[in-house]
Amino acid sequence: MDNHDERKQDSEGPVFLWALRSAIARPVAYGFYALGILALSAPAVLTTQRAYADLLGQSYAPGSSVYNLDTNLRTDHGAVISQQADVLATLGGPLGLVAIFLGVFAAGGWIGVLLDRTDRGQARKFFAGGLHYFWRFTGLALFVILLLAAWHWVLFEWPYKELVLRRAFGLERAETRLMDSEATALWLGWAQAGLHFLGLAAVLAWALYTRVRLALQPSNSVIVAGFAALWTLVRHPLRTLRPLVLLFLVELAVVSLALGAMSKALDTSLESHPDGWRVGLMAAIGVLALLVSAVLFGARYAAATRVVRSFVKPLAHPDPWSDRIGPPGGPQYPLGGQDEFSVSM
Repeated sequence: MDNHDERKQDSEGPVFLWALRSAIARPVAYGFYALGILALSAPAVLTTQRAYADLLGQSYAPGSSVYNLDTNLRTDHGAVISQQADVLATLGGPLGLVAIFLGVFAAGGWIGVLLDRTDRGQARKFFAGGLHYFWRFTGLALFVILLLAAWHWVLFEWPYKELVLRRAFGLERAETRLMDSEATALWLGWAQAGLHFLGLAAVLAWALYTRVRLALQPSNSVIVAGFAALWTLVRHPLRTLRPLVLLFLVELAVVSLALGAMSKALDTSLESHPDGWRVGLMAAIGVLALLVSAVLFGARYAAATRVVRSFVKPLAHPDPWSDRIGPPGGPQYPLGGQDEFSVSM
């Protein structure tokens, strides 16, 4: 990248703030993604609402079971509640798969919106990008799932049980409850969860930068782009990961802490005041949290795009006159055996 581009990026401020502004300025992209997630949740929500409406409608006074389902209700209607749980479990697999495909499409859509410099509208850019990158990004998503499954196996299955619990701690059975110290078991569980989180974050960050590499250098294969992204992360961990960490902290503060606290307070108030407007306000807070997460989803791609552009030079456009000879502005004669000529402009 030349000095002019570097000075221009520096004048735009910190990467994560620029990425937030860039994502907020594209409501079509985050609106479509949030709407897609809401649509996927509709089958589970509607079947649950219908099941409990039928269960409570004829037997309980209005508002008496808004806050919780007491022991008597769960005992008397255990079969119905278990049946609804089975319905949700059945829906979970297909809906989860569709959610993965939606995320893949949205990733391509965001990259299309961020990189397309034509005069087309945001919607056309988003859908064009989603379709253009869908199959390559789907292959990468499947590989990411395999990586995450392997990491989960390492931390929770045979390697952890055999190498850590049995050999390192000398347990006869791979069960932490057999440890002499509860504090040791607690710290071991925290370490296990922390490593799982770090591995998950590392794989997702690598996948994010691999997608951006594929978009900025479309001639590369997924394997080449993956190794290039990994090399960039290893050589420049601060520049590549700092904006992602800051965006994660923003999401944690806004969605989990602020909006989560508001929703929890409303949920607690339902015990003494089971009003319908409180339930509606909780639903509105949930939609707002989803919108914030959708904005930050796009902001991560905006941040990664800006960071990768600071390392990767734009691909040179092929020279249309490379297979011809002739003076500039004059006749151009082909080097091969074709019987034609043209004029360079």
